[in-house]
Amino acid sequence: MHYIFGSWFDPFTHGHEEIIKTVKKKMRAGDKLHILVTDNDEKTNRTPVEFRKQMVTAALASKNVNYDIDIQTNRMHEYLWVKYRQYDPKDITIVMGDDEWRSLVAGKWLYSNRLLTTYNFLVFARGTEEIAYKQANCAVVNNVKNWDVSSSAVREIFRTNPDCHTT
Repeated sequence: MHYIFGSWFDPFTHGHEEIIKTVKKKMRAGDKLHILVTDNDEKTNRTPVEFRKQMVTAALASKNVNYDIDIQTNRMHEYLWVKYRQYDPKDITIVMGDDEWRSLVAGKWLYSNRLLTTYNFLVFARGTEEIAYKQANCAVVNNVKNWDVSSSAVREIFRTNPDCHTT
């Protein structure tokens, strides 16, 4: 199984670490974790992608996690088609948070329906609420610990006050 976990990692949070630890527990011999640092045109005011990739690498250095890391510059479907077309799509699990899952099932991703019918999904829920949409190829992990920091909130704090971490 190939677990594909893509995120902005801007910044890399305890929530991201918890997702990676949970995926690691699910992995069997021969499974691989692929971490994708997203860099396409959806967000602005972001930290440069190479720096975010270094942050993830540094944060995982002491975690005993076997993974590879790449920069994803195009949409998920296109990325998977280019990088993973040699694998059976049923051997690929896309790992994501519930916010991205909701966006995907709402059809907001390029080729949403094709992704939903082709790949497996492991979705991490932030709280105790049940994710409304499930399907046979989707497993949900509820009550994830360490969701105490929102990447979006941290980015907004840094955007409005770039020197706040030094005062």
